[in-house]
Amino acid sequence: MSYIEHLFALSEKDVCSTQNRAVLRAIDESQKTVLYIRPVCKMWACPECGKRNKRFWTARAIYGHEKLVENGDTMYFWTITAHEEIRNFDEGLHYWRKGWNALYCQLKRIIPDFAYVRVFEHHKDGAFHVHFVTNGMPPNERWIKDAPRAKHMGYMNEAEKVRSKYKSGFYIAKYLNKAISNATWPRSARRIQPSQTWPKLPENAPESPYDWKLIAFGTDLDREMNVWRKRGYGVQTF
Repeated sequence: MSYIEHLFALSEKDVCSTQNRAVLRAIDESQKTVLYIRPVCKMWACPECGKRNKRFWTARAIYGHEKLVENGDTMYFWTITAHEEIRNFDEGLHYWRKGWNALYCQLKRIIPDFAYVRVFEHHKDGAFHVHFVTNGMPPNERWIKDAPRAKHMGYMNEAEKVRSKYKSGFYIAKYLNKAISNATWPRSARRIQPSQTWPKLPENAPESPYDWKLIAFGTDLDREMNVWRKRGYGVQTF
């Protein structure tokens, strides 16, 4: 198995346990088979799905790093902090979003193919840092400190070269671990976000012979399954 395949390998303990999840029914008429599946909730607060989400983003960080390097790019870690006098997360996030939009426009003019994946680190005192894996080097040594500061962000900012795709994956996983363990994570903030130019993992799903349908809440599933069995269909649940 490749490293990315190992990341997605699940144990029984990783099965989503969130209650009252929707049910999907899939019918394969050619094989006279009916499947009933409860999709995972994908919520970060879910103990199992939080781990799945972290594995997904770790894999995407590794894959994106690899593809960008193949394209001739050099990869970097960046850290940009919120203003040191702001200790309210919502206020800091407001200035961060406003300031980042302006910085991003500057960077796109300098680095047309600028790509990144970023993780928020929320501190107990209300402050936060934003950590990037990116193919962009700041225009000069002072830019990473002066440009964010001019947009009401912090000045304790850093940029360093990263030489290994696995270090990029570790970097993302490290800060996602902190985000997952933070029980007070603000609903208004994403834990992780890529740019539109960050490479996506390849789609490997084969074409399915099944016809999928969402089952209405309140449906008596046992009764419905028995109806399918009486019609001669094999019924499986997952």
